[in-house]
Amino acid sequence: MDLRQLRSFVAVVESGSFSRAAVELGMTQQGLSQQIANLEQELGVSLLTRTARGVTMRDTGQTLLEHARIVLRQVDQAAAEVSHLGANPSGEVRLSVPATATETLAVPLLQEVERRLPGVALRLVSGLSAHALQLVRSGWIDCAIVAGGTDMDGLEAEPLIIEDLYLVSPPGGAPGRAEVPFATLAGLPLILPARPNSLRMAVEQHVGRDWQLDLKTEIEGLPLIKALVKVGYAHTVTSLAAVYEEQRRGELAAARLVDPGATRVLQLVVSSARPVTRATAEIRAMVRRMVRDLVTSGRWPGALTAHEEIDAASPADGAR
Repeated sequence: MDLRQLRSFVAVVESGSFSRAAVELGMTQQGLSQQIANLEQELGVSLLTRTARGVTMRDTGQTLLEHARIVLRQVDQAAAEVSHLGANPSGEVRLSVPATATETLAVPLLQEVERRLPGVALRLVSGLSAHALQLVRSGWIDCAIVAGGTDMDGLEAEPLIIEDLYLVSPPGGAPGRAEVPFATLAGLPLILPARPNSLRMAVEQHVGRDWQLDLKTEIEGLPLIKALVKVGYAHTVTSLAAVYEEQRRGELAAARLVDPGATRVLQLVVSSARPVTRATAEIRAMVRRMVRDLVTSGRWPGALTAHEEIDAASPADGAR
């Protein structure tokens, strides 16, 4: 099995046709069919089924496709890295960002990458921390910002920010204070993500033994949660960064949870089993600087971790 066979296989699957894939690859349909046949013979399984409407994958083909895409992407990244060694970083970098931080970080990060790293294509993925860790391990994404995370086998993690958690309510149904005791949640209908969401787990750690959460429904999508809170359906708990603009416009009210305070730590994670490309290293450094600047300016409410405080006290990258 070689890279040419893998590229041919992926092309056939993505185009859904041997004829279209052959044109895309600049080869004859007969030659392409022979490559796939050789691949199937080497693996000892059938990967594809030809139909009147094109090509469909067998289960074995689906498994190979997932691995082939990762292998080809890593090869392309390695080639780009070597070719541009000593020049400006280039290539694609995939970064997973939790939904609660997307609005705060995504826009300025993409703008900064376009300005400072024109050769880098940054692809942002928004998803659950547990899923993001799996994607980093598999090589499908290069790095991820995740909340908490106890299963860090095969990963390298550096803390970025400690976020306080807030009770978020519609303006008319809010407690009307900047801070509220955590036990205030006992008397409120709530919308929270389902377990094992890190935010949900952080809230449940502080639930008292003599009361329970009044969980009205479980929803994963942050936009829908905010929409339901705005119309008074229920309250929620999240970071202030997740509702920063809505609070500023008076569409939502937020009160920091205290006594005890509820927090979560966001970490920047990469695989410790795979080499980090120069483009990925530049994106990681940019994320660290941007988080530090957003926290310092108050745009991202939270506290820098000890690691980031040390970086903040050091000379700026451009002055080193």
